Amino acid sequence: MAVTMSSAIDNMFGYWVTYPDHDLDAHARELADLFERAVK
Repeated sequence: MAVTMSSAIDNMFGYWVTYPDHDLDAHARELADLFERAVK
């Protein structure tokens, strides 16, 4: 799970660098919600 989470965060920033208009805050919230549900 830790490797998946780390990769998702790294890729989130990579996507943001490529598409700077992307809503990084919303993306981060969605990732946090996804991982929170996964570990419950």
